[in-house]
Amino acid sequence: MTLIGISKGSGSVKMGRYAEWLQKGNPDIECIDLLGSPDLKSDMARVHGLVLTGGSDVHPARYNAQHHLPLCHDIDEARDAAEFAMIEIAIERKIPVLGICRGMQLLNVF
Repeated sequence: MTLIGISKGSGSVKMGRYAEWLQKGNPDIECIDLLGSPDLKSDMARVHGLVLTGGSDVHPARYNAQHHLPLCHDIDEARDAAEFAMIEIAIERKIPVLGICRGMQLLNVF
């Protein structure tokens, strides 16, 4: 069984489609929602890969462009912090990371 961590946000039907998509490609994949994790470090220690999903804008302070704040929508600073922690752990563990939409932007900012 391959365990993939997804930064998807619990309870969202739209975000649940990421897990469905991965499992269509490989039925032996199991997915866990890392944003809902009560112990991110422990869960990240178990995963074989990380998928950073789409969603709200990354806070512009993270890329030294605070003046762009009026152009951003639905900023979630707690999510930004959690996903930055996920990326740090993934790099430390040398596991693959796939960034989709916001996820790719987040990787670029990181």
